[in-house]
Amino acid sequence: MSKLCITLPPLAPDYSGVASALFDMGGMIVIHDASGCTGNYVGYDEPRWMGSKSAVYCSGLRHMDAVLGRDDKYIDMIVKAAESIRPNFFAFLGSPVPMVIGTDYKGIAEEVENITGVPSMGFDTKGLDYYDKGISEALIAVLKKFVPAAMPESFVPKIKAINLVGVTPLDFGNKGNDIFLKKAFEEEGVAVNSVLSMGLTIDSLIASVNSKLNVVVSYSGLDVARFMKKKYGIPFIAGLPLGNKDKSFILRVKELLESVPPVPSDFESNGMSLDKELNKSSSVNILVAGEQVFALAVRNRLLRMNRGFHVDAAFLYNAAEEYSEAGDRVCKNEGELRAMLNSGKYRKVIADPLVGQLIKDRSKIEFYGTPHPALSSKIHWNEIFNYFSSDMEDFLHSIVKK
Repeated sequence: MSKLCITLPPLAPDYSGVASALFDMGGMIVIHDASGCTGNYVGYDEPRWMGSKSAVYCSGLRHMDAVLGRDDKYIDMIVKAAESIRPNFFAFLGSPVPMVIGTDYKGIAEEVENITGVPSMGFDTKGLDYYDKGISEALIAVLKKFVPAAMPESFVPKIKAINLVGVTPLDFGNKGNDIFLKKAFEEEGVAVNSVLSMGLTIDSLIASVNSKLNVVVSYSGLDVARFMKKKYGIPFIAGLPLGNKDKSFILRVKELLESVPPVPSDFESNGMSLDKELNKSSSVNILVAGEQVFALAVRNRLLRMNRGFHVDAAFLYNAAEEYSEAGDRVCKNEGELRAMLNSGKYRKVIADPLVGQLIKDRSKIEFYGTPHPALSSKIHWNEIFNYFSSDMEDFLHSIVKK
């Protein structure tokens, strides 16, 4: 019962993460359910859905088919679809009901690929894990599926460019932040080779392994970067260049790209680590709650703008604890976040607008809303602003000036 949500909606589930990561790649995504989970994804977890041409299908699972384990009907349906729709691949995603009967998605994918000749992948999603896990699993799966066959035996990376890893609308929305982020690097002379995953194609996926450095911009990209470090020898750094005034993170990335000798292939860096002198104890304590990389990037900017604050971070609901500082917390559920918000320690809070409902006495806390689509969905996803422009600078200044 620890994951029970009383006030907040649950975070987007794992199957939404898989579907989101694969959305632009020209595949056919099939969610094995009666229609509820598919409806949840396209209606509440995918801001790109309206007007898109991406193929997301529901298997139309019926009660007796689940009870009897009629995978043959599922496979026949997909084989018939392949006759009229020639997707780049099939992706089979799970949901809670087929989880109960132990549906073998990888087995189904293998059978469909043998029959149709279309590359197929199975994902044992259950709707019980969160979107970040689904995004990571999906990107690692397509790298395993499509990249090895395209790599020459004498493969030697790299071109002097970066990949942006973990760019999805569940963290950045669909208001252009993926484009603005890429532009922020390119304007400072840093070439961007591939973006994983908004706008990702199979060609750009294959090209990504030639990049000299990965930049992890959300927690969902961390496992992907670690896989690429191990498999393709691409080092990585995690962080975000929020606003348009502080170029320190971009300059650090540029320094790594141009370093002589090259950065070792096993290099991994938290580009958000703090100078402990900046985050001293203060009468004004701030809490930033949300996705880990974004929360830490906000903290770093606030501390550089005003050293008179102490800023902690609360991560929802997964995070890399080795990237945390003293005072930070991985909140595993709504209850832990509620307790942190109402501890009496914080005078200012930055989080998704819905998180404000957890604060008992709003008169004692200044609240600043930054929508997180994986949490508040379509309620607030149209309110997302450009994180890499003067809009973000104005938002941050509104916090430090008071």
